[in-house]
Amino acid sequence: MNDDYLWQRAGDDPEIRALEQQLAGLAHGGEPLPELPERTGARRPWRGLGLAAAVLLVGATAWLALGTGENPGREPASGWALRGQVGGTRCDGAVASGVCGLAVGEFIEAEARLDLAVADIGTLALEPDTRLGLVASGAAEHRLKLERGTIHARVLAPPRLLVVETPGATAVDLGCSYTLSVDAAGAGFLAVETGAVALEHAELSVHVPAGARTETRPGAAPGVPYFTDAEPALQQALERLSFETGAAELVEVALAAARPRDSLSLWHLLPRVGPEQRVLVVRRIAELVELDRAALSEAALVELEPAALEQLRRELEPSWG
Repeated sequence: MNDDYLWQRAGDDPEIRALEQQLAGLAHGGEPLPELPERTGARRPWRGLGLAAAVLLVGATAWLALGTGENPGREPASGWALRGQVGGTRCDGAVASGVCGLAVGEFIEAEARLDLAVADIGTLALEPDTRLGLVASGAAEHRLKLERGTIHARVLAPPRLLVVETPGATAVDLGCSYTLSVDAAGAGFLAVETGAVALEHAELSVHVPAGARTETRPGAAPGVPYFTDAEPALQQALERLSFETGAAELVEVALAAARPRDSLSLWHLLPRVGPEQRVLVVRRIAELVELDRAALSEAALVELEPAALEQLRRELEPSWG
């Protein structure tokens, strides 16, 4: 709250400005007040003034609540984003009962399945033995930290508004529902039910659409995503190619097991194999999705040029639905 604006109208204070707009209709219009009638009608104007005073008192109370953060219907700028019936769940180390509010920097530990509201953008279901923290909360982003356990997220909001950090990567919602899990060692998985999720990492990021899944490991880039109905041989080959050194011989296994829809996995595989194997991957993608190889910039793809990779992704994405 800006005291200079309140008393001297210096600077700018958005909270007081909003209150002025709400009370503008109560402002005196400049017309003279009627004279007090004598005798029987003398009390009527005072009733009007009493009503106006009561309205002003309510407005002042609302202003104080906004300024002090006591309004339970308004999220503080640096405050909680999660509320829900928590039972014996621990909120920042203390056993909570009823509604649990999280402040930035605090954690919630679910002892049983727990359903929570994520501000006004969606819901989270926490499985037992899940530890989840609130990193940041605001109009531009709600950022959480999943240290262990499993969450089921459902978001109805613009993309990139819900972000969940894990030991292996950061899940960025693109408007969807998904399951995110982390075990005691920091390894986990992301499975997307609807929409899509970007799993971001300093070294390499992946795009996981509906029906697909990817594995995560602490200290490593996310695994190559794959559709959950893909051939087991493909899934196993991709997991080893993602996290094991010396697994290059499995590229041929993956290429042989891939269907047209599995171009999702082959596209993500390109930066993880050597140049000679990239040629095989590009040609297999063109064969599966019936792309014109002459129109593909094979050399640019083998060199992992971003523009060529992005163009190929746009051509393949319709087959991922």
